[in-house]
Amino acid sequence: MKSQFVPTPPEELQFKRTADGWVYTMASPWLFAPRRSYLVSEQVKPLLAQRVRQAQSVQVWILVPLIVLLGTVVSFYPQLLKQASALQWFGYAIFLAATVGLTIVFANYFAYAAS
Repeated sequence: MKSQFVPTPPEELQFKRTADGWVYTMASPWLFAPRRSYLVSEQVKPLLAQRVRQAQSVQVWILVPLIVLLGTVVSFYPQLLKQASALQWFGYAIFLAATVGLTIVFANYFAYAAS
């Protein structure tokens, strides 16, 4: 018997079976925009799932060094966290959200545009 930590691959959660094929739903890169859904055939689904996996791996390869860089900066300059005002914490949050958001958008763009 095969043991799996994740029973369903994450990219499979974006596909829903229909009578005509598969409905692929992807998140919109814009914060308040609706999700986009596309009807794909049985032949296109594995190719699209591979692109989703590639985008996820690109996101990891971008975000892990950024997290290590953030940890390094905080370890060398701990005073950045000690004297932080509410406005400064708001700036940190905006920077972090923008960095993560742009990473996700660029990873998806490059993974899907690589075809």
